[in-house]
Amino acid sequence: MAIVIGSISLDDSYVPTVKVSYEYVRSSSQEVIGGSAVYTVSGRVVVTDGNASSVMSKLQNIREIGRKSECMDTTIPGFYSGPARITNVNIEQGSDPSWINQGEFSIELKSPLPVLPPNTLGITAADAVTEFSASEVLEIGEESHSYYYGTGGFSKGFVKFTNKINITCKPFCSASGSPLSKSLALLNRVLKIGPSSSAFNTYASYTKVLQSRTIEINTDGGITFSATMILVPPESQYPLALVDISFAHNENYQDKSKRFIISGTINGLVNIPWGDPISLGSSSPGSKLSGSESAFNAIKSMFSSFGSWSTGGSRLITGEIPNCPLTSAISSACSSTNTNINTCVEPLNTTVTKSRTEGTINFSFEWGTSQQDNCVNGGKKTEITIDVQSSQPQFVEHVIPRYGTLIQDLNCFSAKRVSYTSSTTTDESSCSSSLDCSSTTIDESLDINKYISGDFLLIGSSISKSRTSYVVKKEYIERCST
Repeated sequence: MAIVIGSISLDDSYVPTVKVSYEYVRSSSQEVIGGSAVYTVSGRVVVTDGNASSVMSKLQNIREIGRKSECMDTTIPGFYSGPARITNVNIEQGSDPSWINQGEFSIELKSPLPVLPPNTLGITAADAVTEFSASEVLEIGEESHSYYYGTGGFSKGFVKFTNKINITCKPFCSASGSPLSKSLALLNRVLKIGPSSSAFNTYASYTKVLQSRTIEINTDGGITFSATMILVPPESQYPLALVDISFAHNENYQDKSKRFIISGTINGLVNIPWGDPISLGSSSPGSKLSGSESAFNAIKSMFSSFGSWSTGGSRLITGEIPNCPLTSAISSACSSTNTNINTCVEPLNTTVTKSRTEGTINFSFEWGTSQQDNCVNGGKKTEITIDVQSSQPQFVEHVIPRYGTLIQDLNCFSAKRVSYTSSTTTDESSCSSSLDCSSTTIDESLDINKYISGDFLLIGSSISKSRTSYVVKKEYIERCST
C-alpha cells in the first residue's frame, strides 16, 4: 500500500522506508503537556531506461511539496493517517553515473500526538502546548501586621497575592486554530485566582479583592498573564474597606477643659468581576466609596455618641496638683479629693471628607468642654441675645453745589427697638428626646421686660425648629407718645 503525502504517492517503486520518533514537551514538574510524532520517510527514485529527465521530474515533485507550509492529508500505512506538516525535505546528489538512473530523498513530517498521559493541569493533546509555567507570589509587607479592631470588625491588615501564568501553543494545522486562540482558550481553562498551592493554605480562606490584571501577547502566540489581588483576613466584617482609627484624649489642667477625638481614614476596595481575562467584564463593577461608606456607617453607630467613648485610664490626676512631680513615688501631701473636672461634655466638631474618585473617607468626631458656663448636662445649651437700639435724633443732609453740605435737625427721634433671640441646641438627633421644643417653656418676659418698659409693639416673631435646634426670635418697637 502506497504512502500518500498530499499529492505525492510513494508506491513500492520508490522503495520507501519509515522511521518514527516522538518529541515531548514537559512542565517544570516533568509532566508531559504536549509533543509531536516525527515521521521520516526515506526512499529513492529509480529508472531503468536511462532517462535522467524522468528522475529529475519525480525528485522535483518531491521538492515542491516540501515548500508547502500548510498541513496536508497524509497516510502512512501501519503508522498514521491524518493531517501532518512537512518540516524538511532532503534530496541527496549522488555521483554522475548513478544520478542518471536514481536519486535518493527523505521527507520529515510532524503530527500531533493522538493522546497525552494524564496530568494535573488538565492539558490535552488538542491544546498543542509547547511552553507552560504557572506560579503564585505572596507579598507579606508591614501592612500585613496592621491592627484588627475586634468589636467592630474593622481591619487594616492585608497581604498581596499574585497569580502568574505563561502559555505558548503552536498547533500544527491552521484548521485546529491559531496559536493565540489556543493559548487564550487554555488560559481561561487553567487560570486560578488566589492561593491554590498547599504552601499557602493559611490564606485560602481570606477574602480575595482583585486589584489589577496584566496580559502580554507575543508574536508567536505566547501569552504571559498575571493577576494581583489583596487578601483580607476573614475576621474582618467589612472586607471591602481598610480602616485606620485613632483615639485622642486631651485634658488641659489650666482651664479645666477636655477634648475627646475619634478620627480615622477608610480606604474602600472593590472586587472587579470579570469572565474573560482580557475583557473589562461588568461596565459597573461597583464603587470603592460604597465599601468605605459601609464601614463608615458602622463606625458612626459605634462612635458618634460620647457614651461609646472609653478613656482607658488616660487621665493623669497628679497633673492637677501643684508642685507634684510625675513620678511613681507621689507624696501623700499631693493627694486631693477635689480631682473632678467638669463632666459636662458636649459635641464640638464633626468633619467628614469623601473622595468619590479615590473611594476614601476621612472623619473626625470631637467632644469637649468648650463653653462650660452655658453647658447643660447631656449636651443641651441655650443662648439668649437681647439687642437694644435706643432712640436717636434724626438729621437730614442737604448737599448744595459750590457751597457745601447743610445738616438739618428734624427735631424728632427714631423709635426704640428691642430684638430678642433664644437659641437652644443639642447634639441629639431627635428634638423630642432631649430638647424641649414647646414655645411656652421659653419665657422671654423674664429677660426682656426690663428693656421694654413702656408702650411697645411686637412687630416681628418667628420660631425655627430642626432636629438639633430650637430658635425663637421677637422684635419690639416703642410706640410714639401722643
